[in-house]
Amino acid sequence: MGPSQDLVPLGDIISNDLRCSIPEEHAEELKSMLSRIVVGPNKTAVELEVDPEWTFNELLDSCRVALIKEGHMKNALTKGYQHALSDLTTAPAYTRCSNASNRLLRTPEWRLLHHCIGSRATSCLLTQFTAYEHQGNQFVQLFGDPLMTNKLDSHRNQYISLDPALYKSSQSVKYMSPIPSTKMELMESVFKNEMKASSSNKKLPPNLRDFAKLGSRAIMNHMNCSYFAILHSTCPNITTSYRDFIGYSVPKDKVMKFCITTFEKVFPSSLFGCNANKSVILRSLSKLVHGDKGTKITLDECLAGIKTSTIAWLSPGHQRKCNKQESLKQHDLLRQFIYWLFNHFFVKILASFFHITHISSEKTIHFFKHKVWKEISQPFLESYIHENLEVASDPLSVSQAESSPHLRSKLRVMPKKNNDFRAISVPFKGENENESFSFMEHIQKEIRPSKHVLNHIRITQRSRFPKLTSVSQIPLQIAVFKRKLRQIYGNVPDLFFLKFDARSCYDTLPQKKILEIVTGMIDIKEQYHYLEERELDIDTMQAKKSNRFGDFSDLCLLKDKRVPSMAGDRRHHILTGHEIIEVCRLQLNGTVTRVNKKLYKRKKGVFQGMHLSSLFCDLVYDDLIEKEFHFLDRTNSLVLRIADDFLVVSCEVEQLVKMKNMVERGFEDYGVSINKLKSAVNFGTQGQRHMSAEKTFTFCGYEIDVEQLNVIKRYDQMPPYTPVVNSHRLAVSSMIGIFRIRIKQNTLDTDLVPMEIITKQLRLLIQNLTTSYCKATENIQISTTGFSLLIDSLISETFMNLKGALSKDQSLRERLRAIIRSAFIQELRNNGAKFKDCLDYLVKTI
Repeated sequence: MGPSQDLVPLGDIISNDLRCSIPEEHAEELKSMLSRIVVGPNKTAVELEVDPEWTFNELLDSCRVALIKEGHMKNALTKGYQHALSDLTTAPAYTRCSNASNRLLRTPEWRLLHHCIGSRATSCLLTQFTAYEHQGNQFVQLFGDPLMTNKLDSHRNQYISLDPALYKSSQSVKYMSPIPSTKMELMESVFKNEMKASSSNKKLPPNLRDFAKLGSRAIMNHMNCSYFAILHSTCPNITTSYRDFIGYSVPKDKVMKFCITTFEKVFPSSLFGCNANKSVILRSLSKLVHGDKGTKITLDECLAGIKTSTIAWLSPGHQRKCNKQESLKQHDLLRQFIYWLFNHFFVKILASFFHITHISSEKTIHFFKHKVWKEISQPFLESYIHENLEVASDPLSVSQAESSPHLRSKLRVMPKKNNDFRAISVPFKGENENESFSFMEHIQKEIRPSKHVLNHIRITQRSRFPKLTSVSQIPLQIAVFKRKLRQIYGNVPDLFFLKFDARSCYDTLPQKKILEIVTGMIDIKEQYHYLEERELDIDTMQAKKSNRFGDFSDLCLLKDKRVPSMAGDRRHHILTGHEIIEVCRLQLNGTVTRVNKKLYKRKKGVFQGMHLSSLFCDLVYDDLIEKEFHFLDRTNSLVLRIADDFLVVSCEVEQLVKMKNMVERGFEDYGVSINKLKSAVNFGTQGQRHMSAEKTFTFCGYEIDVEQLNVIKRYDQMPPYTPVVNSHRLAVSSMIGIFRIRIKQNTLDTDLVPMEIITKQLRLLIQNLTTSYCKATENIQISTTGFSLLIDSLISETFMNLKGALSKDQSLRERLRAIIRSAFIQELRNNGAKFKDCLDYLVKTI
């Protein structure tokens, strides 16, 4: 009785797969149930002995026990359940929390269905299928495998990256050794599974003895290698003075020269078989060194081109040709070695001699010698500690931090664009399994619910000006403001703007003000309910989380107003007002950060990077706008804020002059002083318009026309989107995916933006996408069929998004096609002969 291959009504499964029929006298009673429940195949199935005399509740419990015995703890039937006794056959499973599946199945309808089709068919349905029940506008999972499952452990090592080498300090690398000091430690580090299997007899597996000999030579070479001499010869000290500290970074070709030299010095050539194999490995390393933060290469890509037949240690003896099983084993050993080479040796050798970092708003990585990095960053670090931190010397702070890993962080200094630095506190996630579990439990049960509840209250509170939750809302709010002005004046009047940002935002947030705002929002005696559930969108088949708030009765009555989706995992959190306030108080007063070997707590402000810091920033600045900018509410003015970036647009310049004077004085109660270098206005101190003022200004990545209030996203100033893919099909899929996201932005909404601006916006978007496509396919073979699919999909998605405008202007279709094709033609011509077939295709379709 195998499952059907698609989601079909329960009635079809019962008749076609289970070979059962519903008696006529019960058909009407079960008609609704058989149509509103849809069923599909389950990835796993269990068999159990069924007693025909079981009641439905007994059958349900038996199916659950059978699933638990087979280890299917993520099935909706077993979610949250535990073994009641060691012998599950004599005692039922139990759960300390409510199981939604259990509640939804114990109904008269299911008992009647069990009566009609019998215990055997019902048990098959419960253990071999996945079912969803239509409730309102969503489908709720009744039983079966979860919507999303983690990848198998065997697939976690599929990518290699230099990300583990980022941000390491000279202090931390003292304890890093690129090669273990003994032969057995090296073998256990490279071949974990094989060495674990042979640990009982304490002997090396026969197929690894040749590698062990070569590994011993590598250890000796490592101990005798003059790494610093190689560093000084390949990466000499920089004697030139630079105004920009990025100039003190080591060029990447010299970093590669250092890696190649140490690689050649340490590892015997016979480990790799031939020079061609070493070249393949070093080419992969070069991609990572010359890549960006997040650049990854698949392990299969690293292995492509390696000739295993030349590597003697893989096939000791060479007496005969390997069979398929031996060949697969050799390939697996080589995979383990290459993975270790990149993720252990290269990562540690680079982190040992270079501080690898990136500008905080960019992805390009830079390599600094540790001594050089310390010289350029230490003055900032010392000044930051002196102004903002104090040693956590009191026993209460230290003991509290040591016993609560979620209160600890590590300070990271990051370079910024303007030749400055930023201090980020990276949460400490624990040194062992217990601490990691404690950290995650605190995040899931306290931090995340508190943050969502507070943010929900913040957003839903009435306010004079719009509250933005993302930069994509900027065009929408400006369009609403533009419509309002046209209703009043008939057109867009002369407008004036003031934009500014707060200096050292997180370091200046007043802790007392934060607690004052939080306690004003929260009723200390109230219970706050937060429902978190995972949904599967039927159209996209992608899971996403949604949050709901209210009291208990509210959550029971809430309906999903979006498109139908399947709901799987649900978590219902209940926090009292007192608990939420205590979580905030602990984040403010109990958090410490480690710098070298010392723990520091804050004298003022909050740690940027900690869990609630961004929320605290929003709370304080929302209150600032509400209390200090209130006089603008009586004028035709717009106030927008994203994080610490503020924008005020008004047609009443006198009010903006007043606002500018207030801003320049700062807001002491809120710890706000402005960064004058980033402030901009288009009027003078007496309110006169600057004659030389530009017609446009930028705000959070958008170019805003102050005369017509048109908004354009500057995709031409954004770095290209570079997904990690190893096939042209995946590259095309990624390009289509990111285009679908971007084209739904408010800058391409015909209800908000004039068509001339939309076509300009589309051109910038496609130009960025073509650059992204060329970069993503740099080392991938191009398929003309796949490329034609990309072009057709981009055109189709554009037409779908602009279908309202297309119905009014038929010639617009050709103009949009021309924009997309011409952008690709221009970019592909700049990238050589690789895209010749793609260019031929585009020319033919014009």
